[in-house]
Amino acid sequence: MEDHWDEIQSQLAGINVSFVHCYRECNLVVDGLAKMGANGLTGSGFSLPELPPSIRGNIRLDRGGLPYIRKTRNFVLQVLHFLPWAASPSGDFAFGFRSLPGREDQFLLAIWFAKIPDKTIVWSANRDHPADPDSIVKLTTAGQLVLTKSDGLYLWGSDNRANAPVLHGAMLDTGNLVIMSTNSSIIWESFKNPTNTILPAQVFGVGNSLLSSRSESNYQRGKFQLRLTDKYHLMLNQIDVYTKNPYGAYYRDRNVSELILDKSGYLQIRSSPSGNISNLTSESAVNGEDSYYRVTLDFDGVLRLYAHPKKFNNSNQSWSTVWFVPDNICLSIFDALGSGSCGYNSICALAPYGKINCQCPHGFSLKDVNDKYGGCKPDNISYMQECDQKGSVIAEEYYELLDMEFVDWPLADYDLLQPTTEYECRTSCLRDCFCAVAIFQDPKHNDGVGSCWKKKLPLSNGRLNRSTIDRKALFKTLKSEYNSSSQNPNHPNSGGGKQNKEILTLAVLLGAS
Repeated sequence: MEDHWDEIQSQLAGINVSFVHCYRECNLVVDGLAKMGANGLTGSGFSLPELPPSIRGNIRLDRGGLPYIRKTRNFVLQVLHFLPWAASPSGDFAFGFRSLPGREDQFLLAIWFAKIPDKTIVWSANRDHPADPDSIVKLTTAGQLVLTKSDGLYLWGSDNRANAPVLHGAMLDTGNLVIMSTNSSIIWESFKNPTNTILPAQVFGVGNSLLSSRSESNYQRGKFQLRLTDKYHLMLNQIDVYTKNPYGAYYRDRNVSELILDKSGYLQIRSSPSGNISNLTSESAVNGEDSYYRVTLDFDGVLRLYAHPKKFNNSNQSWSTVWFVPDNICLSIFDALGSGSCGYNSICALAPYGKINCQCPHGFSLKDVNDKYGGCKPDNISYMQECDQKGSVIAEEYYELLDMEFVDWPLADYDLLQPTTEYECRTSCLRDCFCAVAIFQDPKHNDGVGSCWKKKLPLSNGRLNRSTIDRKALFKTLKSEYNSSSQNPNHPNSGGGKQNKEILTLAVLLGAS
């Protein structure tokens, strides 16, 4: 049996192959634009020899998104190392297609750490628009890297603002993907177009931004942003997921012109206008050049510096957290807008390394049982259907208030009772059709003055903290003996008809589902 590995190298000897994507067919970018299908390899203005069927039929895409040749005799997988866009020279980084978790037929065009077990993605082109198995990547003669579906639908493309003629592309050992012009200048680079991660040697400057992912396994753009403004403010803030407009900052560092991660693991800021450099990380926290490093804006809104040893003994080795900001994301977001790290109607509590635990309060459950960070929905809001003309609950005897200590949703209250007692707070919320939760502060915590904040749905930026929150939350819920999804307190025989549909519609309007 002939050696296919040697054969394909000899077939492509002397050809400047810039990139490969292989799945059901193999797409090669050769000096601009070329495609290998059933008719062999052809390009713009040139023709190349057809690959033998014995080779073409054995080109596959491995689980990491890299092409390989499967030898027909012993099925050994071999990566096409002669393709410079498949991996950086050292092999530390790879560039190609990665299938999405749980979705084997959907791909990201991405850069990832190639030598560590979990193959962590550090950049992606099409995070909001996954590619299908027949998608095509082309490096055009206009100097643009373009990703399209098999039907030609545009998914993503780099820019060439200088309109410079393209020479080639390269995956560098820094993790930077670059497109070079004929005069050796950089036309485009991934370092200047980050997604949610900064790598060593990458400079995060004025006008740059990072956007978090939606969740740990969902790479779509999420609701948190790191940006460096033209006023030299380094800021973390929530954003509106549709308009991308920022809400108020929950972290701010002034007079910053650059954020820099060096190869030894020091995260630094360059001040403006002095140009002085200061370390955000301590010397004892980093391991020098024996580790890989990355700074990632995680899905929970925390900016973290991670380290991973370059040499490890087992596949269970993972990233360790070296530094993070803010110290407590649950308490740092103090805004009436946005959903917070845990989503609407949820409670955020701090865990080690700045991570979070999210829980639904009394009378609420997860919007998505597979996403504990996606927010909560009310189990029953029938009290909103039981209002008289004055806005009072008609059948208040069917409802109760369950309490939870050290919990608060700051701001966004629609009514304040002050001074008041806990009894008055409970009674007022129970009789109020719009009151879903009341926050009560005992007089002993506020110079003898009791306070009661009444809140509507949805609830934003909830938090639990035993040392800093001196309040209790009172949740309006249907008493257990009446808590049936098919019954309404005033209409026990009403079944699940029109009224339940109205309640569901109302829940949608309230952001509850």
